Formats: sequence, C-alpha cells, structure tokens
Amino acid sequence: MNRKERVILAINHKETDIVPYYIWYTPPVEKFLRQYFRTCDVDEAMGNHLLIVKGKTVRPMYADPELYGAYSTDEFGVVWKNSPDDRGSVYKYPLKEYSLRNYRFPDPKIPGRFDHIAEILKAKPDVFSLGWVGELWERCYFIMEFSKLVKALFTNQDFVEELLDQLTEYNLATLEELSRFQLDGILLSDDYGHQKGLQINPNHWRKFIKPRLKKIFDRAKRCGFYTFLHSDGDITAIIPDLIEIGLDVINPVQPEAMNPYEIKKNFGSKLCLWGALGTQQLLNYGTPADIEREVERAKKILGYGGGYILGPAINLQKDIPPQNIITLIEQAKKPLRK
Repeated sequence: MNRKERVILAINHKETDIVPYYIWYTPPVEKFLRQYFRTCDVDEAMGNHLLIVKGKTVRPMYADPELYGAYSTDEFGVVWKNSPDDRGSVYKYPLKEYSLRNYRFPDPKIPGRFDHIAEILKAKPDVFSLGWVGELWERCYFIMEFSKLVKALFTNQDFVEELLDQLTEYNLATLEELSRFQLDGILLSDDYGHQKGLQINPNHWRKFIKPRLKKIFDRAKRCGFYTFLHSDGDITAIIPDLIEIGLDVINPVQPEAMNPYEIKKNFGSKLCLWGALGTQQLLNYGTPADIEREVERAKKILGYGGGYILGPAINLQKDIPPQNIITLIEQAKKPLRK
C-alpha cells in the first residue's frame, strides 16, 4: 500500500496499516530538518503522505527578508512585513474604501504560472497530491483591514458580495488551470475561527461565504478532486454546513480551540480530520513521552475506522524543541497498533 492509497482510504473511512500523515513546517524547522536528514527533500525523508503544489507567485508564503527585503508586495497588492521565521504580517492594505473601482485583481492564468507542476507530480506518483487554490474570506482581510471588512458586513453588503464574487472567480480560474494535471484533491486556506469561536456571526458566514465555497467545491468535484479546507480556530458551529456543501477533509482541528475527539464522535463518519496535535502546548512544551502518548491516542481514536490524517495543528514553529520534532516524526511513521 503506497502513501496515495492510504490517504484515499482514510478519506473514505477505511483503516490502513499506517495512519497517513503530513507534517508541515516553517523555515527554521525546515533548516533543522535538512541538517538532521542531510537532504533538501525533507518531505520525502519524513515520509509525508501529501504533496501540495501551487502556482508561482511574485511573493512566496515564506519570504525571507534576506532575499525579499524587509517588505514585499504580493500579486494582490498587499504589502507584507517579511519574517525569517514565518509568513510575516500585513503591513499595508491595498483597499482603503468600499469600492473596487480602482482595484485590479491579478491574472489567474498568467503564462507559465503552472508550468512547473507536471514535473513535480511526475517525480512523486505515489504521494497524494493537492493543488492549492487560494483563499476566499482570508484573502479579503489581507486586502482590507479586518475591522473595516467586518463593519461592511453590516453597512455595505454589496461591496462584500462583489469582493467575494471576484475572489471566487479568481479561485475558480485557478482551479481550472489545476484541473489540467493529475491531482488528487484541492486545498483552500480560509481561516474562519479564533480560539473561542467564529470570527464573524455564523449567519454572515452562511450568507456571504458558504454559497461561494460551495461553488468552488462543486467545480472541484466535477473535476474528480477531493476537497480539503484549512481553517484555524473553533469552527464547530459550521462543520455541518461544510459537510453539506461537499467538504471531504478539514484541517487543522486545532485542539486548543475545539475538541478533535468530540468532532470525531459527532462528524467522523462524514468528514476526514487532518491535524489535531497541538502546537500551543503539546509539541512545544510537552515531553517526548507526552508526544508519544498523544500520537498513539490520536491514531487509535481519531483513526478508528479511518477518517484521519495525522499531523500538527499548524506548521511546526521554531519554539518546538528538536527532540519533540523528531519524536513526532518517528511516532507518525509507526504502524497502527491494534
């Protein structure tokens, strides 16, 4: 059984010899892992079961200040303050007013944007491949300051509708380009939650975001793709909605914000969970023994009957002790104990 087969079985709620896993990481952790494994292909050294590919961008997610300077601008006109440790933070928002009149969205079909993907997929045919489509609501609050955006949900709904419609079309065009390749699924990153609930009223989410997300998922299903969504925070309130509109896999099931074991109990027959190993307490402050126990617990309970892809709740940060990182990887690789 190869890695692709394990992931497909997990999504379809079938148990496998090894619980599939995907461990992602920030640049400082990648640097450590390259030195530890003595290779540039950290994902292969770890045995990661997922391969995430995406179109080329003018600014990568991790823009090293040594290469990109203290600040850099992405294709949406967002100016970022770069960091050597993580994604950085928005420094300037391109949209100041509730109007798209003078705003230009990037071209999702720019020549050469996806030319590199075929070669990447060819090199790893046994890994489950995901095409990264982009963001929807999350991109909105990169383009406009969050407080102004939330105010518009009450005072300027036409603007919010137009902004989300434009982003939906951008993502659909990206999906169309990705459909040219032999991918297994698509991934959207679209944070909806914070530590204690949704960022916005659930009714607003259902009015503005849900129908557009459904449109993207519907198109993905017609292309034969499984659907993956990354959303940090406590999104328990909308999980039934996400299942309704065709979501297959939810990430990261953040244990500091929501209970993965309750999610498994209530929705595990209809949704595959990916993540659930805490990065705010367990991985950075726990002992290797703590991590061994929690990984085994997750495999046995979250992986019961399939429906689970093991992994950290967010990408591994530099505050995680090296021994904890290695322990996580070693435990992830072990077969499921019966």
